[in-house]
Amino acid sequence: MKKFVFPLVFGLTLSGYAVYSVLDALIIPSGESYTVEDDDDNSFFGNNNGPKEENDLNNNQNQENPNPGNNENPEKEEPEEIITSHPDYLRYYKSDDLEVKIYKETVKTKDTFNNVMADTNIFCADVRVSDLSHFRGRFAIIDGKPTYGYHRYSTTSSIAKNGNAIFAISGDNYAGREKGYVVRNGKTYRDSVSNSEDLVVWGDGSFGTFKEKNTPLSEITSNPLGAWQVFSFGPALVVNDQIMVDDKTEITTGIAKNNGNQRSVIGIIEPLHYFITISEARLEDSFGQSLYEAAEFIKSKGVKTAYNLDGGGSATIWFDGEVLNRPKDNNTPGIGEREIGDAILFK
Repeated sequence: MKKFVFPLVFGLTLSGYAVYSVLDALIIPSGESYTVEDDDDNSFFGNNNGPKEENDLNNNQNQENPNPGNNENPEKEEPEEIITSHPDYLRYYKSDDLEVKIYKETVKTKDTFNNVMADTNIFCADVRVSDLSHFRGRFAIIDGKPTYGYHRYSTTSSIAKNGNAIFAISGDNYAGREKGYVVRNGKTYRDSVSNSEDLVVWGDGSFGTFKEKNTPLSEITSNPLGAWQVFSFGPALVVNDQIMVDDKTEITTGIAKNNGNQRSVIGIIEPLHYFITISEARLEDSFGQSLYEAAEFIKSKGVKTAYNLDGGGSATIWFDGEVLNRPKDNNTPGIGEREIGDAILFK
C-alpha cells in the first residue's frame, strides 16, 4: 500500500498546481499584492477578448505588397503634429491618437445646511481617443512599479507619470475595499461580489452599467464586445440620457449627505469620446456638489451615460505633470493629493 502513497500525493499536488495556475492566469485572488508587469500590454486588441483593430486589414495588405527592398528613396512618413495649447482652453493637447480639452466653470450649488446657493468650481475635460489602447487603468506605484493589491496606494500624480500619461484622473480606489469587480485593460483581477453598481467600458469604447449582485462578472467578460475596464464604485448618474439619482441620493451620511462634496465623474458622449468632471469642495471659494447636481451638470454637456468614481479627497485631475484642482481631505490639514489605489490614464 505504501508504494502507492507517493504517486498519489504527487499526482494530487501536480493537479492542484495546474488548477491554481489556470485560475491565477485568469483571476487574481483578493488579498494578494503583486507587481503588474504587463500593465501596458495591448493583447486585448485583435484577439477573442476584444475588437480587432481597424488598422489590421491595412497592415495585412501592406505585408502582402511590401515596398521593394532595393528602393533607395522609400517614402517617409510625415511626423505626427502635436498641439499643446489653445486660446479657448485652460489646458489643451492634440495628436493623432488623443485630444484633451480642459476648462473650468464656476456654478451655483445648494448648501443645504444653510439653505443658500454657493459657488462651486468644476474642472471639465473633453477627451477623444483614436482607440481604447489610449484609455488605460493603472494601479498604484510601489517601488517604481504598478502594483495590484488591497491597501496598495500612491498618488494620482505618481501613477500618471509612471504610465507616461498626458491626462489622468483618480479611479475607483478598488484598493480600499476587499470586494468589488476589478478589470483593467482587459484583464480580470478580482471577481468577488459587492453591493456596487459598476461601469463597464466595452471593447468598442461604449459604456454600460450593471449591478454586481445581479450580474456575474463572467457574463460581462464573455460578452462578444470584450470588457476593457470595469470600475466598481458608483452609482450610475446618467444612463441612456436619463438621470438615475435624485436630490436625496448620496453615498454616505453626515457632511457628504447634506452638503456639497468633491465629485469625480466620467461620462460618454459617443464611443471613444468622453467627458469628465472634477468638482472642488471644502474650500472657501468652492462648496461642492451633491450627486444629483453632478448628474445634472454632466448631462448638460451632452453625455449619454455618466458614472460616479471615488470622490472626496481622492478626486484629482492631472495634466502633463500638474495637478489642476485642489484636493482636500477632511482628515488631513491643508490641500494636497490623497493616495489612491488606481487612476485612469489617457496617453
